[in-house]
Amino acid sequence: MTLGVNALAGTAAGRFSGAGPPARLTSRANHRGPATVEKIISILTGADGDRLLAGTDSLTAAGATKIQINVVDDAVTPADGQRMVHAAPAPNAFVSLWLPTVHAPTREPVDVAVRAAAGDGARPTAYLVTESCPLDADATHPVELGHRTPGFAQIALLRRPADQSHGDFLAAWLDHHPRTPPRDQTIARPMTNLYR
Repeated sequence: MTLGVNALAGTAAGRFSGAGPPARLTSRANHRGPATVEKIISILTGADGDRLLAGTDSLTAAGATKIQINVVDDAVTPADGQRMVHAAPAPNAFVSLWLPTVHAPTREPVDVAVRAAAGDGARPTAYLVTESCPLDADATHPVELGHRTPGFAQIALLRRPADQSHGDFLAAWLDHHPRTPPRDQTIARPMTNLYR
């Protein structure tokens, strides 16, 4: 399976065709030592969004050098009609963590911290991903660390069709996917994450 997660945050006034769930985006960075080299995305169902957002200190203490949390919460309920869901239960939170290493002794405290921060009913599935930022971030709407980002996150979980080769799937999304945003979208932080 190939999992692609495209996270695009735009302004509330933007128009997003086929938009995913609006989300709260919180980032905190604690740069200790060398630059992070590996990224984990945990996709959660049944997560307690407020508890997750309040748990960023525990994730940093467990070893994450950078954190991004996207949650579906009460603040984004007015945009529920734009959410496209193709799985049940639908994920209600995404936690992206940048780590110096994902080797088991270092990773285990981070996994424990994600489960604890997400709450008892959460079911996380974590993926090691390769991050790519094909477009420059929009300086008009900078992501402010520790605060909600205006607009919403467009997140798509893509599964390769059975009749398409792995190479053709990657070429379609990495080589032929538009490198410029549509004119009616302001994209604050374009990103593609690839799970292999």
